[in-house]
Amino acid sequence: MPEARSIAQHLRKTFLLATALPMILTAAVFSLWFYSASITATADTLQAQLKASGSRIETHLSAHRSAVAALAALVPTANSADANSLLVEFHRHYPGFISMLMADGNGRMIAASPADRLRPGEPPPTVADRPYFRQAAATTRPFISNVFQGRGFGNDPIVAISQSLAPGSVEFGIIEGSLDLGPLQNVIESALQGEASDFLLVDATNRIIASSGTLPVLQPVDTQWIGEWQDERIAFELSLADAGWTLWIGSRRTPLIVRAALFALAMVIAFLGSMLLGLWAYTRMQRPLTTWIAQTIERIARRRGEERVALADLPPGSSSEVRAIHGQIQQ
Repeated sequence: MPEARSIAQHLRKTFLLATALPMILTAAVFSLWFYSASITATADTLQAQLKASGSRIETHLSAHRSAVAALAALVPTANSADANSLLVEFHRHYPGFISMLMADGNGRMIAASPADRLRPGEPPPTVADRPYFRQAAATTRPFISNVFQGRGFGNDPIVAISQSLAPGSVEFGIIEGSLDLGPLQNVIESALQGEASDFLLVDATNRIIASSGTLPVLQPVDTQWIGEWQDERIAFELSLADAGWTLWIGSRRTPLIVRAALFALAMVIAFLGSMLLGLWAYTRMQRPLTTWIAQTIERIARRRGEERVALADLPPGSSSEVRAIHGQIQQ
């Protein structure tokens, strides 16, 4: 039955077009929607984590800046005889400082904590060339330095918080606390527990203060590197105005793309299962359906043939008008 075979082929093509194309289009549309929704949700989470991390850093800096300011208010002059014991005692209550020092107007250290930093019989170290010493003379507020390599007190990367003593007088000096950067790593770990996969904190000169991954502290990063870093991530920045630092939090795009692809694959598998179920049902009903359609077509054709034969039997005396109408019907 050639008619039945052609009908079956037509139905098969129609079925595949009616299922495969919508399946592919639907999977593509939903995967794009899923990717867009994932980016939106990740961006909202990152912005919340950025604000929370920035607030923790600013709180950390504010507490230690207030501590240095309070200590400066306790010291009457830079030449106070009990300055060393005062620093040691104060340092005990603020372990967030790696070390603390007091310097006179010429930058010579006259007190320190730990106390063994000043060795009897040796010339006192000088900090006159340090920005935290020079800047302290220009402001009455505590000064927060950029990250730098320690000297004398160790070689660890540190940030200095300094406060002037009696600015503009002959008794001018400074109080300085070298901030421990370890607690900032705790901020990173808290941020990485959410959507963030990358964390970067740089100072005003774009030198790394803290970061996730293997980026070393004190490494300078230029704007081109940060631009490439952003291109690979969903990233947001926050400026810490008091210190002049910048905080970056980002999440790589690749996991989101993979997640969207897996979502699309799951949809294709689900649609494919539905299509196979439909094909199974179709094969069960294909033979009776195509047979019924072919038989119906044959009955219609046979009926039309019988009608044409009946129309062909005209009486011998039919008029030309009737014969013309008969010819049109036959056509």
